[in-house]
Amino acid sequence: MSDLLQSAQLFEVSSRLQTASTYLQKMVDGEGPGPAGEDALKWAGAFLTQVDWASKIKPAEGAREGLAVQATSARPSFYRVITKLFPVFEHNGITTSEDVSAFLGDVYTTLVGGGTVTEGLVPERLRIAATLLELLSQSVLSQLSDDSVPEQPPLVAGSVS
Repeated sequence: MSDLLQSAQLFEVSSRLQTASTYLQKMVDGEGPGPAGEDALKWAGAFLTQVDWASKIKPAEGAREGLAVQATSARPSFYRVITKLFPVFEHNGITTSEDVSAFLGDVYTTLVGGGTVTEGLVPERLRIAATLLELLSQSVLSQLSDDSVPEQPPLVAGSVS
């Protein structure tokens, strides 16, 4: 039963992150997020501030309730995605750990604000934020279809008398 619940939670996280990524991409294209988009972005902001232990951004009161389990499950994927994006970061002037922290702070502030873009999140960096959410969504979803080799029962060596 807990496996089914965890799978449902991971699927929800993946879906919501993908939705937020789509709204960020629309914002890059000059569209506003609208009410549904604002809600999706606020959820993603609340979620990511739970995932990222270094985040100093706080979402609205009560917005983070019930996300601890999902955040814990997604945390390894989050840091893998951040590492995978290092070349993109460097290409866009995000070269130090302080730059990465500042970028993520801008992303979280924009998300928590429901799409109110911070000054540091120029269109190209907003596009990177959308990519970050998309890759994280895919990474979380891949946890549901783990194609690893099934566990084999341990072999017992010895003789039977």
